[in-house]
Amino acid sequence: MSAAGAAVERPPSFTARVLVCSIPGLVVLSAAFLAVQSLRAWGAAEILQFPDWTPTVAGLIAVFATGTPNLFLLRGLVRLTRRPVSVSAWQLPFAALTSAAFAALNVLLALRLPKESSYTHLLENGEPVVTAGAAVAFAAVVGFVSLVLVQASAFLMQSAVQSNAGTRFDKSGREPDAIGALLARDDGRAL
Repeated sequence: MSAAGAAVERPPSFTARVLVCSIPGLVVLSAAFLAVQSLRAWGAAEILQFPDWTPTVAGLIAVFATGTPNLFLLRGLVRLTRRPVSVSAWQLPFAALTSAAFAALNVLLALRLPKESSYTHLLENGEPVVTAGAAVAFAAVVGFVSLVLVQASAFLMQSAVQSNAGTRFDKSGREPDAIGALLARDDGRAL
C-alpha cells in the first residue's frame, strides 16, 4: 500500500488504556482485600454461636460474586485495548459508577466482616435473632443478586469499549473481491 493511501494506525493511549482497565481492576483489588479479610473473619460470629466458618463463607460468596466477573472483564479489556478502541461516552460512566459502588461495598464488607462488634446487633436478649443457615442463605441470595448486577455492569463496560481494528474480512478499495467475482459469474457453471 502506498504511503499516501495508508491509514495510520496509532497505538492506544497509555493513559486511556489504564483508565479503562482500572475500572474493573478496582473491583478485583477490592475483592482480593475482601478475600483476605474473609479469611481473617474465621470465628468472628462466635457471639452468635455460629460455626466458625460462617462469616468466612459469607465473605467468600461476595468475593466470587463481584471479583470473578470483573477479573474476566479485566482480562478481556487488557487484550482489547492493545489496539485502538472507541469508547461510548454514555455507557462508560454508568459502568464506572456501578463498578465503583461494588468496589466500595466490598471494602465496607471487608472492614466490618472480621470485627466481632459487627454481629452484636443480631442479638436480642442475649439470643441470636437469625440462625447460621439463614445467614448463609441470605449471603447466597445477596451474592446471586450481586452476581447478576455485576454481570450486567461488566456487559455494559465491555460493550462501551469497542475495537477499531479491522477484521480479517476487511479489504481496501483496491483489493480484488474474489468471492464477489465468483458469485458474479454469469456463465452458467455451478460453483
